[in-house]
Amino acid sequence: MSSAIATGQAVASVLAEGGDLTGKILIDVSNPITADYKQLLLGNTTSAAEEIQKVAAGAHVVQAFNTIFAGLISPETRASKKMQIFVAGDDAERLRKYATLPRRSRLMPSTRVRSATAVLSSRSER
Repeated sequence: MSSAIATGQAVASVLAEGGDLTGKILIDVSNPITADYKQLLLGNTTSAAEEIQKVAAGAHVVQAFNTIFAGLISPETRASKKMQIFVAGDDAERLRKYATLPRRSRLMPSTRVRSATAVLSSRSER
C-alpha cells in the first residue's frame, strides 16, 4: 500500500468521526509529504484539500496555514510584520468568509480559487 493511499484512508477515518460535516468549513493545514521530506504524497494532480473534499462532500474545504511555520505565527513575531498566509479552495464565497480569520490574527490572506496553483499564482486581497 502506498503512503498516499494510507494517508487518504487515515483522513477518511478521522473525518468519519466528525459526523455530518455538511455546510461546515474544514481547514486543511496539511502538507502530505514522504517520511524523508523529499517528495509530495499528493500535489502533482490533486491536493490534500481536494482529497478531503471527496470524503467530506457536503463540507467546504479551505487549505491554509500550511506554508508557514507555527513559530512564525506567534503574536510577538507578527507584531512588527504583515505575514502572508495562502488560502485556497474551490468556492470564492467561502474563501472570502474564511479570509476574515487570518485578518483578525493580523495575518494577510492571499486567496486563490484553485489550490494546485495557490502558491504560484495567488492574488492578494486588500
